[in-house]
Amino acid sequence: MSFQTKIENRLKSIVDTEMYSPEQVTELAVILNTKFEPSVHKVYRLIQGGNLPATNMAGLGSQPRWFVEGRDLKKFVKSKFSN
Repeated sequence: MSFQTKIENRLKSIVDTEMYSPEQVTELAVILNTKFEPSVHKVYRLIQGGNLPATNMAGLGSQPRWFVEGRDLKKFVKSKFSN
């Protein structure tokens, strides 16, 4: 099974309307670091850099609590494989 096929199979388990924390995105193993390993730090860098759309669900004055919508996650990952 090819690497791309494995990622595509993992994307099937993502629900478009569900919100995923960076930790959950890491568990799904659809965003990998340069060593091809899931990395929560990579997910946070993508969010903070504005590359991966996310919503801050924290209250005012609290630490940021980011969540990525399933459809945005799928769109981001698919865009990386279309190049």
